[in-house]
Formats: sequence, structure tokens, C-alpha cells
Amino acid sequence: GFIPIDIIKASEDYLYIVENGRAIIKRYTGENENIMIPGELDKYSVYGIADYTFAGYQNLKSVAIMYGAEFIGDYAFRNCRNVTSITIPDSVTYIGAGAFYNCAGLTEIDMPHNATGIGHSAFSRCDNLTAITIPYGVTYLGDNLLSFCSHLKSVMIPDSVTYIGSDAFRYCYNLESLTIPDSVTFVHYDICSNFTAGTIYGFPGSAAEAYAKLTGRNFIP
Repeated sequence: GFIPIDIIKASEDYLYIVENGRAIIKRYTGENENIMIPGELDKYSVYGIADYTFAGYQNLKSVAIMYGAEFIGDYAFRNCRNVTSITIPDSVTYIGAGAFYNCAGLTEIDMPHNATGIGHSAFSRCDNLTAITIPYGVTYLGDNLLSFCSHLKSVMIPDSVTYIGSDAFRYCYNLESLTIPDSVTFVHYDICSNFTAGTIYGFPGSAAEAYAKLTGRNFIP
């Protein structure tokens, strides 16, 4: 929503607001290719990165977020197509919807171990991403989470996940197999609509087996 100009603060190359005594970064005003997001601005510890903070910033090649930040907002790095490296600290517990949408240069990403929530489309259209491990504690894989990741070969899904949403792996052409843990109780019919030749690994009598049978995919327990 609208933020009165008098509560926006500036420090280094960042504009931020203060909520409950902690800084939330709203905009980046610099021009650096390699950015280290600090753990503190002025006297305020950094709580998180707001929605759209870096969206469309084409100069960005690498970003490292210092420990302490707890969330990355919706579409925070959307369309940063030239970024190749992102370091996310384990203090981050939530990654917003579309946070890294169309970060086409990313080849890998180390997920924060303490993350419990990942928004829909968070890594959609990360064309060169080859592998990702979903942290234990995440329970919900939202719609289009990794759709159009055409070079994705490996997805590790922990047994904390209970739900896999629509088109989560749509058009992941190089994803040859998918292991779905027994904790998953709901698999949307169209989690990977192009995945007709792929193999589903899972437990007998599980949602994974039911999904494989429903969609005519090979199932291996």
C-alpha cells in the first residue's frame, strides 16, 4: 500500500521502513552488479526484503543476504534475468510468491534450511536451474513453483510436504523422475503436464501411486 514519504529512510544504497524496531528493505538505489544485503541498516537489524525490491534490475549478477533476514517478499527479484548466484541465509523462513520468477541465469540455489513456506511461482521460469532441494519443514508446494524450468533435472521433496499444487513442475522437460514422499496426501492432476514419459517413485498405496495411475505414468515403489 501507500507509504508516507516521511517514514521512508535511506541508508547506503537502500530505502527502508521500520516496523517493530526492525528494517524492511523497500528499494535498492545503487548500480552494483554484486550486492551484499547487510544484516543491519543504521541501528536497525534487517527483518526482510519487501515485495518487488529488486524486480527488473538487469545489472544484478550476484546477491548475498546476510544472516538475520527472515523473509523475501513476493516478486522481490522478479525478472533479474542476469543473476547467476543467490545466497540465502538459514534465518530466512519464508520465500514469497514469484520471488525469483524469471531469474533465467540461475543454475543452482542453496535453500535456507529453516524455510517453512515458499509461495507459488517462486522459481518459475528459472530456465537454467538444474537442481533444487526443498527444505524440511515446508508443507506446501504451490502452483507453478518450478514451472518452465526447462533444464531442471533433480527435485528433492522432503517428507514434511503434504500438498503439491497445480503445474508445480510444468514444462520441466529434463525432469526424468520424481520422488514423492509418503507424507504427501494430495497431488494435483497437472503437477507436470509434459511429464508423460517420466517415472514416479513413492510408497505403495500413497497419493504418489494414485497420481501415477491416474495420469498413466510409470510408478516404482
